[in-house]
Amino acid sequence: GSLGIRIPDHSEASALLKQWGKPLVATSINLSGQPPLNDPEAICKTFPTVETVFSSAYPLSKQASTVIDLTTDTLKMVREGNLSFDTLISVLGRAAPGE
Repeated sequence: GSLGIRIPDHSEASALLKQWGKPLVATSINLSGQPPLNDPEAICKTFPTVETVFSSAYPLSKQASTVIDLTTDTLKMVREGNLSFDTLISVLGRAAPGE
């Protein structure tokens, strides 16, 4: 049992979440190991049950999110995305594995 927490780097998404006042529970739209799906047509083709895709005027990242495992005392990089492992370590104030 673990869960992923996403912190959006998008002003409108952040404002909406702040206004809502509660966390939003959702799944990722891309398939595990596949690149992010940023095109509404590709999303609907990959997931035929999706009824609505909200598009954005902002360019979406072509790179997947950074994922780290915090379930043990040692940080583990699951997938490196826009934020490097070193950046996350400096923000979290924890040493990298082996240090």
